[in-house]
Amino acid sequence: MKKIEQIQPKLTLRSSRAVSTLSRCSSEIRFTKKSDKLLGVQQWKASCSSPNRTVMMRSQLSIKALLPVTKETLQRGQVIQPDMLTMQWVNYPSYRAQIVTQMSQLRGKRVSHKLRRLKAIQTKQLISNIWVMAGEHVIIEANANGFSANMKGKALQSGGEGQAIKVKNLSSGKVILAYPIGKGKVETRF
Repeated sequence: MKKIEQIQPKLTLRSSRAVSTLSRCSSEIRFTKKSDKLLGVQQWKASCSSPNRTVMMRSQLSIKALLPVTKETLQRGQVIQPDMLTMQWVNYPSYRAQIVTQMSQLRGKRVSHKLRRLKAIQTKQLISNIWVMAGEHVIIEANANGFSANMKGKALQSGGEGQAIKVKNLSSGKVILAYPIGKGKVETRF
């Protein structure tokens, strides 16, 4: 997961009126958390041994984070375009999920599960856009140490951004690993 640039934490503590009885404790007040989760509602036990008293309390930690969101609801299959996105302060989910934290994580992605307007985007709601199909003719770009070359190739596998696929160099006949960088284009990496 990429780093979240800006957050706004908020802690709310709720207790019953019985908590005022703890002020008369002559011993140290001990707090015990009842769950191991960080975000969301948590139960606490506040206890005093002299006199013997126990009070249940609740806390809620919520975090707002500046995250990329869609301006409108996007349906399954839609390709995400930069003009569909904005940065917005949203509630960070309390459940365990991989959340998109940077605009760059959305480049070249397609919606696999509906994206709701102005809501945090989970990585499982996205799939890489397929830029190269198996059997398709492609341009192979090679760049290294100031040297640049383009050659024709044939994709032996389908793939999208970040995926290594097998491509046959049509001039040498060699099969190489290349990475799709756009529609019908792949690059070699040294």
